[in-house]
Amino acid sequence: MCYKKMMGESTVLIGEQPATLLGKKITKGSLQLRSKYKEEDENCVIYKEGVDYIVGYIDGTISRTKDSSIPDFANNILYDKVEFDHTEYASYGNHDFFVYADYEAVYDFEGDINSSRKARFVETEDIIRKRQPLKILIYGDSISTGLEASCFERTYYGRLKNYLNSNFDNMHVSIENRSVGGHTTREGLKVLNGDDTKGDIAILAFGMNDANCNENNPYTNNVPLREYRSNIEEMINILRKRQIRDILLVSPCWPNQLWKWSVNNSSSNVGKYAEVLDELADIYDCKFANVTQIWSNVLKRKKSEDLLGNNINHPNDFGHWIYFLTIKSIFF
Repeated sequence: MCYKKMMGESTVLIGEQPATLLGKKITKGSLQLRSKYKEEDENCVIYKEGVDYIVGYIDGTISRTKDSSIPDFANNILYDKVEFDHTEYASYGNHDFFVYADYEAVYDFEGDINSSRKARFVETEDIIRKRQPLKILIYGDSISTGLEASCFERTYYGRLKNYLNSNFDNMHVSIENRSVGGHTTREGLKVLNGDDTKGDIAILAFGMNDANCNENNPYTNNVPLREYRSNIEEMINILRKRQIRDILLVSPCWPNQLWKWSVNNSSSNVGKYAEVLDELADIYDCKFANVTQIWSNVLKRKKSEDLLGNNINHPNDFGHWIYFLTIKSIFF
């Protein structure tokens, strides 16, 4: 039995209902619950066990007490709404309701991360070995712009930059982010066609907007699988023509299934897009970070609302950590 330390796991608490954490068999005295991702964050409130919350140590749960000072998610404007249309509300989101937990417990939500490990970042490995400057290019949608993350350092790519700088002495890692909110692979392909930015690694992270069925979106969504595949293939070819050999394909997290534009059928394409990326990674000798799969593993114990800053499709700080964990696990 292996105990691990969890840091900053986010959740929302409803009434006095227990919320399940990722870890089980929590070590007594190890859990701290607070209102911000980090204790040093501005206006962070440290909650008191037995006064504000109760811990289920064996099953790995926390719940509000009757007189808790922890915000009750039942008061969220979108709570208990089915097929909700966020445009009908003046404000929405989960940031005011998140609590964050540090604790020691048994957990293994990573599971069997389905990634194309056969590919190697040959040129990148050489750059790191020689401690030369490394430039990472990112092409994606609003998730990759860092929307709903509280700062650059807590985005998945900010964490990746810090990881590389911290684990390889004298490394200088830079990020060139070409992501645009709302983009599908259609718009992303146009960005790449009009771009000649040089770099060492390129991250392609599309799929969330391709899948949603928002008929009023200014971008044309609900991209068919065949077209999604063709767009990604063309992006890979463009990058290779620019002498960028090392390419990382990243599949998206799952959107909130209660959202109007994901409930019908199109969000099921999120999982199918991941299958496409896995196939293309093998064909084109890329790496593949299957965030979709690990997110599914997380949702076996947690709610979408625990992880999405806007309660729709943007991961919060902890959600970006899940992205980073998936990417780091297959990076080398």
